[in-house]
Amino acid sequence: MHALNARGRRDILVVDDFTDGHKFRNLAEAQLADYLDHEEFRRALAQSSGWRGKLRIIYHLGACSDTTEWNGRYMMDANFAFSKAMLDGCETLGIPLVYASSAAVYGAHATCVESAECECPLNVYGYSKLLFDQHVRQRRTSLRIPVHRAALFQCLWSARTAQRTHGERGVSLQQAIA
Repeated sequence: MHALNARGRRDILVVDDFTDGHKFRNLAEAQLADYLDHEEFRRALAQSSGWRGKLRIIYHLGACSDTTEWNGRYMMDANFAFSKAMLDGCETLGIPLVYASSAAVYGAHATCVESAECECPLNVYGYSKLLFDQHVRQRRTSLRIPVHRAALFQCLWSARTAQRTHGERGVSLQQAIA
């Protein structure tokens, strides 16, 4: 959102879960048009009629990224089901989706290549993100909207990081905003 503000954008609807009120710090210096709770947005997007013509793109960067969270039902709802709802809503509205993937889908795989052959999550967080990546790949040929996988990876892959290749097309968040 700060990058959008830097480009002069203020017509931003932020959707988040403020159950933990400390999260306000992420938005305190940002300029936005409105805020909506994530569950309220999920319900409203499923009905979509009120959003037609009001949304131009969805940057879906949210997720439960707590890699120590082992409540699989919660993680699958927050990271997989919610992401599918965003994709379906974008397709209904005819607007692009940019979503955040994660290096967690690759786990501790010995090869540092972004490709399906190297996917090996170590926890339910990585698995939930992997399932959405796979869901998008399965629907890719039938989608009627642009869908971009933002590779927001913070890799800790030692010296091999410099030799890392990108087999699957991903975009950086800066490329997606531009």
